[in-house]
Amino acid sequence: MSVTPLILAGDVGLGSPFLVALVLVLAGLGVFFLAWAIYTTRRPRAADRPPSWFRREPTYVLMIAAVFIAFWAFTLPFIPAISFNRLVPSQHVQVEAQQFAWVLNSTTVVANRPVAFHVTTKDVTHGFGVYDPRGVLVLQGQVMPGYSNDFVYTFRTPGLYTIRCMEYCGFGHPTMVSTFTVVSG
Repeated sequence: MSVTPLILAGDVGLGSPFLVALVLVLAGLGVFFLAWAIYTTRRPRAADRPPSWFRREPTYVLMIAAVFIAFWAFTLPFIPAISFNRLVPSQHVQVEAQQFAWVLNSTTVVANRPVAFHVTTKDVTHGFGVYDPRGVLVLQGQVMPGYSNDFVYTFRTPGLYTIRCMEYCGFGHPTMVSTFTVVSG
């Protein structure tokens, strides 16, 4: 009997499990405070509440706004377009998509070094999906005719990676598969 390995958020490119847990806790707190603020402001104002209670309401709203601003500021550096600009690739792979194949100029890359995939297509729109040796999607993007689509990624685990088309592109779409090898560096 085989056991399916536990896949943590850090294993699929979401960062460390601690960071994911922190973001989820902050998001949960934000939702809680927002729901609480909506609930308390929609209730009829009872005459038995002291006026000081009503003066505190803006403070609660500001607390909620502060949580959302902190959440935004904390996650901003992890937005792919911003993260992409911080990586300086030391390896470049030219990939040309065509019905129904991926043509790579190099089928070997070194682990723990950023790789830039420069992907173009001759014919129709394709979805560029890279799966690790366990079958987990680690990189995905659209490839459109007339554009050079650049994707930068750092592979951490050596092994055989699979490229699959993720956009239906015609009758032979299911056979549009290629592989490359990530070696220890």
